[in-house]
Amino acid sequence: AAGDTDADGYTEFVVGAQSKNDKFSLTREHWIYSVFHRSGNDRYRSVWKQIIMQVRPGGNGMAIDSIDNRPGEDILVVAWPNAYVFQFDGTTYEPIWHHESSSTFQPIIMDVDTDGRVELLFNVEDSLSIFEWSEGIEALIPWNLIAIPLDENRVRLTWEYATGSTGYSVYRGADANRLERIATEVTDIPFVDTKLETGRTYWYAVSAFRADGVETARSDPVEVTPGPVPTVEEVRYLPPSRIEVRFDRAMHSVTQDAHNYRLSVVGSADWTYPDSALLTYSEQRVLLNFPITAFTPGQDHQLRIEWVYSAEKVLIQPNPTKQILSIPAPGADVWQDLNHVLVYPNPVRPSQNQPGWVTFANLPTDTVIRIYTVSGELISQMAVMPSDRYRKRWMLDNGQQYVASGIYSYVLEWQDDTKTGIVGVVW
Repeated sequence: AAGDTDADGYTEFVVGAQSKNDKFSLTREHWIYSVFHRSGNDRYRSVWKQIIMQVRPGGNGMAIDSIDNRPGEDILVVAWPNAYVFQFDGTTYEPIWHHESSSTFQPIIMDVDTDGRVELLFNVEDSLSIFEWSEGIEALIPWNLIAIPLDENRVRLTWEYATGSTGYSVYRGADANRLERIATEVTDIPFVDTKLETGRTYWYAVSAFRADGVETARSDPVEVTPGPVPTVEEVRYLPPSRIEVRFDRAMHSVTQDAHNYRLSVVGSADWTYPDSALLTYSEQRVLLNFPITAFTPGQDHQLRIEWVYSAEKVLIQPNPTKQILSIPAPGADVWQDLNHVLVYPNPVRPSQNQPGWVTFANLPTDTVIRIYTVSGELISQMAVMPSDRYRKRWMLDNGQQYVASGIYSYVLEWQDDTKTGIVGVVW
């Protein structure tokens, strides 16, 4: 979209592009909007950039036109599920209005009813909605209120706001329709509410004040329940390129966002994000898969964990949490027991796009693996060599041909340690 957004007599153009930092980090999908200003004949430079998080693919659009009588044209962005109006304030572009939206490929700015006042047209709940622009107090109502419990007795509130707000009031109550003001003349965001009761649900809303003291309506209310703080019980290196993080309680699905973790050699500012983060079935254990280049053998590493919270949505403390782990020197045997063995996939289904083997991982060197039928017949025996890097694959054969679908037992032996289990094969 294009228009004279800064009232300098030259046309700017605005570009929006969807970006995804990591293919495994769905919650990090976002739009990047940039305004390009003329810097010469056929030359433009970027003068402003805005990132809008957690958007949905499809149904996004822009329009540029004046919504009031001020110099310069304004930018209407529909980044489903929200719509925003940005206006140049003489220095930069600021959000001055917001509303929920649904899929809209081409929003419109125009005086539909020819009454001299501009309307904004875009879809809300999949139906076309028309909003008449007003300089009134409604434009300052806070939005995107987020409440995060910090511990058993504290809640952290953040919200988005429009230019022109001079302060805020915070409301709280046990019911969304029965809120009482607990703070006024708030100017610092975030706001932390204290002395709350653990396990009790609270509702919050926020209003804004204009310079003349007029108060807006409240934001949409949100609920939150303070509770115990999740903590990291253990961080363990799983050669060659994984890290296991164990928490003391079930964690929220946001724990699977790979961008909540960073790894570096202690003392280095060179951080590496994992390629993926997998929250296991117990919801207390996360497996982080890093590029092999993230690890320097023989060095202590620091894992930084931030913005993850429990299933009850209580934020980890401290945030960020930093954990130190040692990466063994070359030649050192990482595993000294069979307590951390992983067997996967189990069951294995090669006919359903799974690999045609079962992997035994986290094994000490010289571990012996024996595979048996349900009748006790030994069909395969393998030993873990140093070159195997602590893992071994059973190729679903008995040395001559593939085995049939069924249940097979395995016995792992290392020194005086023994571990048994079963694995299913489904062709």
